[in-house]
Amino acid sequence: MNFGIKETLNLLTRERRVDKALLFETLESALTSAVKKKYGNNAVVAVEIDEDNGQLRPFLVKTVVQDENEIEDPVCQITLEEAHLDDPNLAIGDEVRELLPFSDFGRNAIALAKQVLVQRVREVERGKVFDEFRDRVGEVVTGTVQQQDKSGVLVSLGKAEAFLPRKESIRRERWHQGLPIKAYVVEVLDVTKGPQIILSRSHPALVEKLFESEVPEIYDGIVEIRGVARDAGGRSKIAVQSKDERVDAVGACVGMKGSRVQAVVKELSGERVDIVPWNEDPQQFVTKALSPARVQNMRVDRERRTMTVVVEDDQLSLAIGREGQNVRLAVRLTGRRLIGFRPEIAGD
Repeated sequence: MNFGIKETLNLLTRERRVDKALLFETLESALTSAVKKKYGNNAVVAVEIDEDNGQLRPFLVKTVVQDENEIEDPVCQITLEEAHLDDPNLAIGDEVRELLPFSDFGRNAIALAKQVLVQRVREVERGKVFDEFRDRVGEVVTGTVQQQDKSGVLVSLGKAEAFLPRKESIRRERWHQGLPIKAYVVEVLDVTKGPQIILSRSHPALVEKLFESEVPEIYDGIVEIRGVARDAGGRSKIAVQSKDERVDAVGACVGMKGSRVQAVVKELSGERVDIVPWNEDPQQFVTKALSPARVQNMRVDRERRTMTVVVEDDQLSLAIGREGQNVRLAVRLTGRRLIGFRPEIAGD
């Protein structure tokens, strides 16, 4: 095998770990195309492959005819007289293989064959990436920042590249090349230029997955996250429940001296996280969800399925939160409609 094709095969097999049989199949197709390009589409081509020593030998296959008067296409046919020069036992209708030296194709054709090989390897690798990451939608991955621009952040995941769109980013986060980054895989698209892995750092599930990695009780299924409400970059609220009465769900998530929740907060660039005990009683659940505000009472309209929260004057701003953030997250977390707040009135 000349012109570096054998070396190219070995390089691709060794460094890209692509099956050599697939590469031979691809090269066979490329050589067939090169032969047809030189001799015409009517050419009948055969390629012999010796996988042990990496040799490929392309042949023109010709059919034996009586004489020159019967030759319609010299690329596909050969006279009996010419055929007997190589093998006197050949008869009319037999096939003759004419070996084609690589030099006959010229360097452009060989370069094209090598290009086809590399392209095929890329297609195989893209297919592997797509198969791997489409099964990882819903997981958190760790990568390295390649660059950030107005549209988002390009992230290297080893053999794959991913993209963190601006709309999926935490506001005010700034990234520099080489920094490690964790993100949630929201989608994997199979597009023409290769698999497109879409990441998110604003998705509520990222908070859930980070707690799962920090809290063994969640990973083991002893503590369950019942809901997450998030204002990415500002504040999150999660509702947790213990399946074992001996385990405090909130305490497990907070960790010794707050170590577990602080690890999550650090990963989220300082985003505050409120951990709320889940409760079947809607009033109790809403009361806890409005933390850090202290709720004195509630007025429940069961027909309208709404609640009015009663708090002391000094708790009103805490209950509502900056720009309504606290109450908005509490509503999302509990799924209950809070139609307003009332200050506590003596004797009310």
